[in-house]
Amino acid sequence: MSKRKLDDEAHDTCKECGSFDLIHDPSDTYCGNCGTVVDGVNLTFDHTYDPERIGHSTYIRHQRQRSGLDKSGVERFSNSWSRERTAQGHTLISAITGQLQQPGVCERAQRIFDDYIVGRMAEHCVRAFGSFIPERASACVYVAALEASRQVNLIDLARVARRSVFAIGREVKRVVRVLGLRTEPLDPVLRAETTVNRVFGYVHKAQADTVFRAQVMELIAGTTQGARCVPERLIEYLSDAEIRPKLIALTARLVEFSRSCALSTGVSANTLTCAAIAIAIEHYVAATLDNKKVLRRSQRVCIYKLAALPNGTSSQSVARHVSRMHRALVEASKTVPWLSDIKKSVDAVVDHAEDVLFCYQQAQTWVFSTHAACEEECEDEDTAQPQVSKVVSKLSKAPAFVRAETTRQRRQLIIDKCAETQTSDDQLHNADDRETTVVRQLLEVGMDTHALLTLPTHTLEAILPAATRRYNSEYKGLDNSVVGPQDMSDEEIRMYLNPLPVD
Repeated sequence: MSKRKLDDEAHDTCKECGSFDLIHDPSDTYCGNCGTVVDGVNLTFDHTYDPERIGHSTYIRHQRQRSGLDKSGVERFSNSWSRERTAQGHTLISAITGQLQQPGVCERAQRIFDDYIVGRMAEHCVRAFGSFIPERASACVYVAALEASRQVNLIDLARVARRSVFAIGREVKRVVRVLGLRTEPLDPVLRAETTVNRVFGYVHKAQADTVFRAQVMELIAGTTQGARCVPERLIEYLSDAEIRPKLIALTARLVEFSRSCALSTGVSANTLTCAAIAIAIEHYVAATLDNKKVLRRSQRVCIYKLAALPNGTSSQSVARHVSRMHRALVEASKTVPWLSDIKKSVDAVVDHAEDVLFCYQQAQTWVFSTHAACEEECEDEDTAQPQVSKVVSKLSKAPAFVRAETTRQRRQLIIDKCAETQTSDDQLHNADDRETTVVRQLLEVGMDTHALLTLPTHTLEAILPAATRRYNSEYKGLDNSVVGPQDMSDEEIRMYLNPLPVD
């Protein structure tokens, strides 16, 4: 990560050992040789530096002092400080799960938090706790909910914890990596962040390398006269530092919208996210055009090629799913009151994509929130709907429901067995039956737990080759040109880490 210099650069050397290897961290400056805090500067609420706010160090240094200090005193301080911070993390997890109405994952999240801290200490990380305890507690809650197939997303976690959704997303990835969990974070924000960063990785590399730039321009070039200048303008437009956080946020909302409209059925998550990125780029590019100009079909194809190129999918698949999302946005635009007078076309919904997504989400919230109230009001009438508990009790006796519940319980036992016997002994694997073998292989390639618990065995066998190819292509060969926080300017980092507004 790039070292961001503080405003106050009075300290050039360490006072303890005289080393010039000073590490500038967002919360303080410390010596890379002995770990001594040189200048403890804290970040203010608007993510700017305040040199007058000097505080004590809030992290444990696992690289011991090389001078002649009493190691027993350091150990006692570290142990007591660890217990205090661990208790603070457990308290935050209890509060977060309570507000999310997910008390069943509290204990598992606390165990994940403890194991994660132990894993960070084993890696000799500079910071195991620090001021990021709320983000790490939220990440542990998300991972625990994901293992239990609970419906928890990062947007809700960010609003409850009052932290940045992207900071929590990075902690989720770190928890999965440190603990070696066979879990793939499926949240739209995480998927959108990874996929958008790949696109910007190609953009940054194209700006630095003229040969690579020529190759990219040739691959995304259009065939008509009006589309020949589009690749050059796309590269220049996406080089702006302020556009990346906006694209990530809009892409995540488009992916969530597609899932709510059942557009993700039978579609790869990578392809669906690429289609959302293409629409997000269309939205922001269309905002720069004149009022009478619209994007042509050939110009949109260049955007589809750019979204598909770094993510290992075809532009034809992206274009097909973009057209499906366009039709869904046209239908959802009927929920926008101030768009009732304009013609519902693709160009109109792309220009007002943020308004359409906001109003559609509000309409969904209103429908589902007032449905229970309407049932209570008509409870005394003859046309009143039956109670939900009675309906569930009747459905639970159906043969199909019983078979599905039996399959779920059997698959859960198989998944637990695979987690306990993580060994390279081929004899144990050869003794597995047909169902256990396919479940074990899909777990190794990061298959969703919900699909493993519900889909039939022959369906799992049919999707195993495609899941293996996706795992090999998406998780092993596509992260060569990924950009991240180390490529951001200070202004972009402030926007990127800005917490979401609380309703």
